[in-house]
Amino acid sequence: VRTVRVSRAARTAVRSNVRDRREPTERGDDAAGAYRAAVEQVRSGAYADAATSLREFLARYPRHDYADNAQYWLGEAFYAQQDYTHALAEFRTVIETYPRGNKVPDALLKVGFCYQSLGQAEKAKAVLEQVVTLYPKTEPAALAAKRLETP
Repeated sequence: VRTVRVSRAARTAVRSNVRDRREPTERGDDAAGAYRAAVEQVRSGAYADAATSLREFLARYPRHDYADNAQYWLGEAFYAQQDYTHALAEFRTVIETYPRGNKVPDALLKVGFCYQSLGQAEKAKAVLEQVVTLYPKTEPAALAAKRLETP
């Protein structure tokens, strides 16, 4: 039987990885407060400040439970300014980075809305149909179905 020697650097790396995974809960109050403040900036129309705050939140707490929501609200900040190209990129990031997150149906819906606003009707239709198919009986599916009925 051979024993494997683990270097001090390797042990430190393992401990820091464990610490990183716990980070969101260890500083949960700070993170939750930062998230709520950023969302309030979006709601109050301070979109540039909100985008900065949301990006800072995502950089500081990339694995926090609210990270997918923060990414979604970043898309909303651009969408509210009718900057559909940037909004589209941010909503797609929600889907790609947080595929199991609770904001995926909403983000997919907004991807469809962005395509519509950018004049890409076929892409919009395909994405909105996807929302209805993948997330039936949800509010995003109902909104997508309604939008599909409207010419």
